[in-house]
Amino acid sequence: MYLKVISIPQICVTVIDEVCDGGTYEKRCRDGEVILVQSAKYGRMALGNCITKDYGQLGCYKDVTDIFKSKCAGKKSCSMFITKNDEELIEGYPACGAELFPYLEIDSSCQAGKPQYFVFLAYPYLGLHVRKIIVLITKLLN
Repeated sequence: MYLKVISIPQICVTVIDEVCDGGTYEKRCRDGEVILVQSAKYGRMALGNCITKDYGQLGCYKDVTDIFKSKCAGKKSCSMFITKNDEELIEGYPACGAELFPYLEIDSSCQAGKPQYFVFLAYPYLGLHVRKIIVLITKLLN
């Protein structure tokens, strides 16, 4: 019996999610994984699930990668409602046709890692307790 071993290079598949206006972006990772956001665009990028007919203004978008990195990156799960009424999404959004609905196009994945938590202290007099809070959070995460 003759057995030939064939080596096939690993294929990496990137799935870019489209979330239409009025939809929700949701990403959930398994235990031991966190969200990694590669890129995010909000606008009218191309024909697809959200845009089925070309009424013009294709290719018009705003880069919203930083918004999604700040809200989702390093977390185990993330959920965000997508609407053209969201001030954070539309701030600086180019005129892509007011009557045309934009959508979100996001490239995100899960990668091995621990969720990142941030503690913001609103009052200076709490500063004395910062060390105790950090120790408590560290114990909870480990």
